[in-house]
Amino acid sequence: LGLIAGLATEWIAPTLFFVLALVHVAGLVVLFVYDGKHQLLPDVVLLPLLVVAAATAWTHPLLSGPWWYPYVAALVGGGFFLLLFIVSKGKWIGFGDVKLGAYMGLLVGWPGILVALFLAFVSGAFVGSILLLFKKKSWGGRIAFGTFLTAATVATWFVGEPIADWYLGLIGLG
Repeated sequence: LGLIAGLATEWIAPTLFFVLALVHVAGLVVLFVYDGKHQLLPDVVLLPLLVVAAATAWTHPLLSGPWWYPYVAALVGGGFFLLLFIVSKGKWIGFGDVKLGAYMGLLVGWPGILVALFLAFVSGAFVGSILLLFKKKSWGGRIAFGTFLTAATVATWFVGEPIADWYLGLIGLG
C-alpha cells in the first residue's frame, strides 16, 4: 500500500481527497485482514476512521451527490445492521458490523450504500455456499462478514455508480 501511495504521488499531486482516500483504503484493508483472522472489527481502527469520515464526508465525498447523501447512507447502513443486531440479540452479526455499516455509508453515500450492501451479501452468500459445499463450514458456522463489507465498500468506489445505473435501468427507474 505504501509503494502504491509513493508511486501514485509521482503522477498525482497529493490532495486532501487523495490522502483521505488512501487513509480509508488502508483502514479497510486492516479491517479486512483483522476480521478475517479474528472475526472482530477493532474499535481502535474503526472508530477513528468513522470520525474522520463523518467530519470530512460533506467536504470531500468519495462519490458524487449532495453533501447530505453520505449521512443518510450512514443512517441506512448503520441502522440496517443495528436492526439485525437487535432482532438477533447479537447472534447474526456483531456490533462492529453496525459501526462498519455506518462507516460504509459515509464513504459510498446514497445510493452507493445499497450497492455495497448488495455486493457484500451476494459475495458472502457465494463464498458461504462454496464453504458449505466443500464442507469447510457447517450450517450455523460463523464467517467474518466484515471482510465482505470492506471489500464491497472498495468495489463500490470503483463500480458502484455503473451497477446502480444498470439496476435502476433494469427495473425501469433509470
